[in-house]
Amino acid sequence: MRPVAGPTGSEAGSDPYFQSAEVGPAKSFSSPMAQGERGHRRYRRRVATLGIVLAIVWAGVLLDPNMGTLVLSALAAFGAVVGLCVAVMGLGLLGFGLGSAGDRFIGWLRRGARWPEE
Repeated sequence: MRPVAGPTGSEAGSDPYFQSAEVGPAKSFSSPMAQGERGHRRYRRRVATLGIVLAIVWAGVLLDPNMGTLVLSALAAFGAVVGLCVAVMGLGLLGFGLGSAGDRFIGWLRRGARWPEE
C-alpha cells in the first residue's frame, strides 16, 4: 500500500484541488527608500493634522467658562491620584531597600564578630 502524501512532480496536475493562477511580473518601484519615505511623510502629515484638530478642540473646551473649570479640576484630581500612587510606590521601594540593606549589615556584623558557640 502506498503512503498518503501530497502530489509532487508530475502528479501535481492530477490533483483536483490544485489551481494554478497566472501571476504577473513583480512590481518595481523606482527605489525602495522612496516608497518608505513617502509612507512616513503621509503618516506624519496625518498625525500632525490630528494633533492640530485635537489641540483646537481642547483649547475650545478649556476656554469655555462652564466646561474649562470642570475639565481642569478633573485633570488635577487625576494628577493628584497618580502622584499619590507614585509616592506610595517610592516609599515602598525605599522601605524594601532599607530593610535589605539592614539585613546585609546585620549579616556583615555577625560574620565579622566572633560569637560564642552555644
